[in-house]
Amino acid sequence: MVLRNWGFNGTLVANSISNGTFQMNVNGFAGLLIPNQPITVYTGAGTKFRSGFNAIGDVSSATNIRVVGLLVKDPTSGQSVLLARYVDDMDND
Repeated sequence: MVLRNWGFNGTLVANSISNGTFQMNVNGFAGLLIPNQPITVYTGAGTKFRSGFNAIGDVSSATNIRVVGLLVKDPTSGQSVLLARYVDDMDND
């Protein structure tokens, strides 16, 4: 099995940043993988913030974002979650 990072474009859910996580609504084709609900994005020590972001606190100022990472299923809740490798400010491109 090989796990590969994928890019997910979407919009930040307002006031959703908490303890290294935030929520986003995924747009486009990838949004079909995540049915009509916000997805929780987990960041960690290995997450790189780019295109105007320097840390998770900077994400709150954006509307359109891209998260590159792994889409996995949380075994506890059964919900899809994103494990972020990169977080990009799409408003700043």
